[in-house]
Amino acid sequence: MSKQEVIDAAREALDFLVSEKAFVGTDSDEKWYLTTLRYTCGNIGIEAELDWHERAAFLLLVRLQNGIWPKGYYVDDGKTCRVHLGSAVRHYAWPVSLPFVGNAGAATDQRMITAIKRDAEILREVLDRILENNVDLFEQVRQNRFR
Repeated sequence: MSKQEVIDAAREALDFLVSEKAFVGTDSDEKWYLTTLRYTCGNIGIEAELDWHERAAFLLLVRLQNGIWPKGYYVDDGKTCRVHLGSAVRHYAWPVSLPFVGNAGAATDQRMITAIKRDAEILREVLDRILENNVDLFEQVRQNRFR
């Protein structure tokens, strides 16, 4: 399986953000070890990280400032700016139809595709809640992490 096939599968899994939820696909980053796909809607961003070194895929929720992506990774200007989708789902105990298991199994391209497709389905189920709560979501999830 090629790197491009994994990227295409991730884009396809997240296409609902653009076609159904008024997100805009924005710039993507490409490094030898990581591909990041970005989507924005107002002051919330969704990032799909495809980690080629670990053969893992993650969805992150991102706090934007006036539509601008943060410079920091987890913290920017003293505020939490990114949380993993799974952390938000667990924090709020949102009911989802699929188990959130992260990147379980052998580190392969197929594992990456399976993870991103599953996480995209979970995101589809909770996205309206995320958009309703995005002001509080980042600090509440961060504070829960340190309890």
